[in-house]
Amino acid sequence: MRFPPKSGLLRLVIENKVRRDPQVIEQVTGYRDRLQKRVTDPVRAAVFTFDNALASSKAAVDKSITVLTLPEMLALIGKHASSNAILEAYAAFLKDKPTVASASPVRSSGEHHPENLARWSVVANQKGIQTLLETYVAYADKYGFSVTHSKGRSIFLTHGSRSPIISVHPSKSSAVNGLWFGVSVTNLSRVHNIHFNRAKMPVDFAWQIETQSGNEWRFGYVSIDRIEPTLRMVAEAVSP
Repeated sequence: MRFPPKSGLLRLVIENKVRRDPQVIEQVTGYRDRLQKRVTDPVRAAVFTFDNALASSKAAVDKSITVLTLPEMLALIGKHASSNAILEAYAAFLKDKPTVASASPVRSSGEHHPENLARWSVVANQKGIQTLLETYVAYADKYGFSVTHSKGRSIFLTHGSRSPIISVHPSKSSAVNGLWFGVSVTNLSRVHNIHFNRAKMPVDFAWQIETQSGNEWRFGYVSIDRIEPTLRMVAEAVSP
């Protein structure tokens, strides 16, 4: 691409990956270093990823690799999308990523799916509930739950089995009302032999019935100050 005379010539190399590669930082560094030997102008390297953990990784920092997460890429493209049909289409594609529901089953606990957490985080940022999300995940870890992110739609918690017993929906959560928080009365009864009733939840909990994959859930809002005691109560109920 030729920029104004004083800016010279910009050579742009883009590689598109269709799978996650844990060695991507090392690979990009190798490309940059080899290219740098062929040109006199500085070569800059960047990675666009759904994996938020990559942005703060020691490897990326040490090797001066710029990592663009989904929100950052949207912000970057958004400045120019209206003037370019391809960028406009790509921006529309990316904007849809956080809200596309997955038809895939809940994956087993212990697996890491950072691209799903990235989508969840985008929705959380859009709705101003990032602090709620961070509080929820922190206490989940404290009380021994396994967290599974399901493609921006929900975060499921499991405890000692692969059956989710808690689900949070970002699209219905809000900074004012709190997390839209669900408890699977079906799995608590079937897996843990626990009969869960409304009296165990906060007084203002809505206790709204939803059915997901044949399981009966009861949903309601949980404020940030009720996240910890609610997770603690469930954890104590299901612990051996």
